[in-house]
Amino acid sequence: MKDSLKEKCLRLARARLYAIVDTGYVEPDRIEHVTGQLVLGGVDLIQLRAKKLSLSAITDLGKKIRALIPSSGPLFILNDHPHLVAEIGADGIHVGQDDLSVAEARAQAGDDVLVGKSTHSLEQAVAAERALLDRPEVSGANLLGDMINSQVHPKHVRRAGRQAAKELRRKRR
Repeated sequence: MKDSLKEKCLRLARARLYAIVDTGYVEPDRIEHVTGQLVLGGVDLIQLRAKKLSLSAITDLGKKIRALIPSSGPLFILNDHPHLVAEIGADGIHVGQDDLSVAEARAQAGDDVLVGKSTHSLEQAVAAERALLDRPEVSGANLLGDMINSQVHPKHVRRAGRQAAKELRRKRR
């Protein structure tokens, strides 16, 4: 049985370890193995990020990942393609700052899925939080983006840093 949005939100609130399986550093033919190891290792969320694959390859890979994740296992988040969420069976969608709005992502993905938005500054985080929390049953997680430079994102992307995380936490209180 699929979790309701409220149940997914509760699971998200309890999450402590979020794994991103990125085809930029994991070969597609190894993703099933890596996913299985992440599940065994006890991660709380697994996000599929496949920037350079075709939509059909992302769909196939997403279905394979979904099949590996038990119903009591990690939440499964798809990156960038909300229109594929239902077909793949993902629990949520994540979109970048320059991608779709939260409302557009939610409209394409469906009302019963989590929606995440990358942010790179305190201002973007506050705006995303307002957009994400426009429904009373959804309570709050917000992705503040990279804290430090990483191999996944270009160096020119502004990093939020620890101070922005502290400020966002202060604003929530």
